[in-house]
Amino acid sequence: MTTSVGYPSGSSHSTGLIDVDSLFCGKLFKDKTEMRSQMRMYAVKHSFEFHTFKSDNKRYVLKCIDEKCSWRLRATKAKASDSFVVRKYISQHSCDSALRNVSHRQASARTLAGLVSNHFAGGKLPLRPKQLMEIFRNDHGVGVSYSKAWRAQEHASELARGIPADSYEVLPSWFHMIEKKNPGTITYIKADSDNKFRYGFLAFGASIRGFKLMRKVISIDGAHLKSKYKGTLLAASAQDGNFQLYPIAFAVVDSENDASWDWFLRCLKTIIPDEEDLVFVSDRASSIATALSVNYVHAHHGICTFHLQKNLETRFRASASLLPVVNDASRAYTQYDFDYLFTQISNGDPDLGEYLWQADIRKWSRAYSPSNRYNIMTSNCAESINSRLKETREYPIVCLFDTIRSILTRWFNERREESCRHPYAVTTKVGNKMNESYNNTTRWLEVSQVNENIFEVKAALKTYMVNLDTRKCTCCMFDIDKFPCAHGIAAAKHVNLNENMFVDDYHSTERWRLAYSESIHPVGDMEYWEIPESVSTSIRPPSTRIPSGRRKKKRIASSWEYGKVVFITRICHPNVADRGGIHLKVLRTDCWTPMSIVKLFKQLVEKLIEPEVNDEGQTIEYLANLYKSDRRRFEAMAREMTNQYAGRGN
Repeated sequence: MTTSVGYPSGSSHSTGLIDVDSLFCGKLFKDKTEMRSQMRMYAVKHSFEFHTFKSDNKRYVLKCIDEKCSWRLRATKAKASDSFVVRKYISQHSCDSALRNVSHRQASARTLAGLVSNHFAGGKLPLRPKQLMEIFRNDHGVGVSYSKAWRAQEHASELARGIPADSYEVLPSWFHMIEKKNPGTITYIKADSDNKFRYGFLAFGASIRGFKLMRKVISIDGAHLKSKYKGTLLAASAQDGNFQLYPIAFAVVDSENDASWDWFLRCLKTIIPDEEDLVFVSDRASSIATALSVNYVHAHHGICTFHLQKNLETRFRASASLLPVVNDASRAYTQYDFDYLFTQISNGDPDLGEYLWQADIRKWSRAYSPSNRYNIMTSNCAESINSRLKETREYPIVCLFDTIRSILTRWFNERREESCRHPYAVTTKVGNKMNESYNNTTRWLEVSQVNENIFEVKAALKTYMVNLDTRKCTCCMFDIDKFPCAHGIAAAKHVNLNENMFVDDYHSTERWRLAYSESIHPVGDMEYWEIPESVSTSIRPPSTRIPSGRRKKKRIASSWEYGKVVFITRICHPNVADRGGIHLKVLRTDCWTPMSIVKLFKQLVEKLIEPEVNDEGQTIEYLANLYKSDRRRFEAMAREMTNQYAGRGN
């Protein structure tokens, strides 16, 4: 047994938070509350229990639960301070192991939360109660009930992410710091007459400046928040020159209604002016249409063709065979092709044709759109943001915004490095599309030169005219997509010119690199913030009726969202979610077309053999990282899950 009293020779007070594994005489705790919390975690970690012998505002004395054991700790309050200092500490135990059990008396839900709070920080996927039960049992030797594990999960979330009510008070200060660290960032907060939060808007300066280098098509959409005070997250997103998701602005509002969309678009108008060549793509919500008609008079409002298709599936079930024709018509490049397909639709079902005509063909067709929509026919950009933030939408408001900041920080850094490494003049995905056009079509085309700029290109029974000077083709793909179609590539190669010369600047590697040339910086720890007195800190939580019972975190899904293709048996794969949802390109809203069951299964088998691990929106992040970094460990995990869920006994 070793006894130490007072300060150890040659040592001094320890300051701040110290690792609970290093307990010694002279250790200083910030206050009694911190000491009590750390001592409980210390007891849990080292598998012993204690009881409080004496406790008041000047002293704190602990003894082992076994009266015969020699373990003791005595701490007293430091002079002129709230700090407590360990004065006497006998570290060895001589207690009977019969007094120890897995239902640890110090293992309260709050104490256990302190042991696992790091698993909830930094935008990590939250651990579920059953996972926490395994961690407490395997790592700390403590058995807990499901209800205690659930309470520990809630407390750990608050420790890592903050308390939802307090988060609104911190929001103005966080907005001030994000503006200070990221010049050009725009933030707005709107409160009601009682100073209760109503709306909050955020657009990073780097995103605002980067959007000026991109095609002027913006997807807007909303998603329900699942935190204590509910609300809705509104998002505006674009596509960069490499067809990657590019978030522009975010807002937290009470719900999707006329007032909230009007406020969001008024804020957005301060950074993106109203122009005739600007296009907004959204679903057919009347609130969005009304707000756009007021705030963006000159911009064009296009509707998402995927949502339109789903509406048609419900309204016109008897005409299901015509829906693929509607899809082809919406994506047709020429007005001639659209008219031909629309005539087929109207002849097949006049009511369907009338419905589509009343929906305004300028809003849902590419050929008749008054402003160029390029390849963006759905609101998938905004929907992808909502999907990426699925777990994040449970967080308090400041943690929600900071997690968005963290994601954008990583995206900007990764894409900046990717664009700097890219050796070619055009972006990766545009180069791949042109290579595909060349391999599948261009090689079989016959080209005749008319003059210096104009070429006649024959493909089977059709003839196309290409003008390399104006960068146009009678197929209209060259005009709309802003990079050479198969006919344009054939014309360029006919005169030994590089087809990359005719790709619009929107898709140049230089502009792609410039869009991500800036960084989005974090705000740092709150302890070091310098907030002027002019910044209000009196924002209160919104007036929201909080229902009794456990919060519902899952909304009722539409019939088409999960009922199409899912894995019933759990599978360990970077592109298959826990609930069985499959991240498959042909099932995405921007790529969806009707297909045969044989083709679908072929696509599934290919995805199972060769996972896609580099697309942020299409992967389970931790499995994708494991697949790339430790293939052997990933395969072991896959075998274990297969044996567990798909073995012969199941």
